[in-house]
Amino acid sequence: MNRVRLVGVLGAEPEMVGTMMRLRVQTPDGEWHRVAASGPRTSTLTTWLRKGDPVVVEGSLRTFSYEKNGERRYSVVVEATRVLKAYGRTA
Repeated sequence: MNRVRLVGVLGAEPEMVGTMMRLRVQTPDGEWHRVAASGPRTSTLTTWLRKGDPVVVEGSLRTFSYEKNGERRYSVVVEATRVLKAYGRTA
């Protein structure tokens, strides 16, 4: 089963790239996570969410590989199925 739930704060304003929304989420342990979400609600979420907002993200992990300077690199992205604005402390 490939499921992940993140509780943290937005480290930057949400960004729309085509029909996909990108988020950067910092969890209380200090780790940063890249999140991608698509669907009809994403454009609304970009106007509703702001940098510093506490959020809950649910989805699955996706690993991508690419080459840079002849070296194979890997990147992990949370493919969100649900993004909620959290209330209260997340730490």
